[in-house]
Amino acid sequence: MMKTILNMLFIAMVLASCEKVVALRYKDNQSRIVIEGNITDQKSPYFVKVIKSIRLPSTGSYPTIDNATVTLNDDKGNSEDLTPMGNGLYRSNKIDGHPGNTYNLTLNAEGQVYTAQSSMPQKVPFDSIEIEEVMVTGETEFNVIPNIWIPSAMTIIIDSYF
Repeated sequence: MMKTILNMLFIAMVLASCEKVVALRYKDNQSRIVIEGNITDQKSPYFVKVIKSIRLPSTGSYPTIDNATVTLNDDKGNSEDLTPMGNGLYRSNKIDGHPGNTYNLTLNAEGQVYTAQSSMPQKVPFDSIEIEEVMVTGETEFNVIPNIWIPSAMTIIIDSYF
């Protein structure tokens, strides 16, 4: 019995100590434009960040795009060209976010035009918030549960746990 255990331990150690170097082949490894922006129901300004991804396996900082044309408009006829701030950051000055409105972002950079459209949902009023204490794998965790009232004309799913 002892000999069997020692043999199994020896085999396990041999297998665990094996190494293999894997060379990764990166398909279509090109730098891409990355556009990030948010609009909220708070007063402007809003910001759009425009950067380029880096090729793998490179590391380092992401190059910014500072010479793009960025336009933001809404379904109410408001439109503005965002002001370049440097470091790939573009700032709005006029448009404010309102629940129910639809917003369009158009970006022209490096000979390409990118567009995005998004609608801001209506606010969902909170009735109250409950905190539920649960035991998970022997540790106490807390779930935050929002109690909300959703009008029948809206379909919204909220399910977040922290």
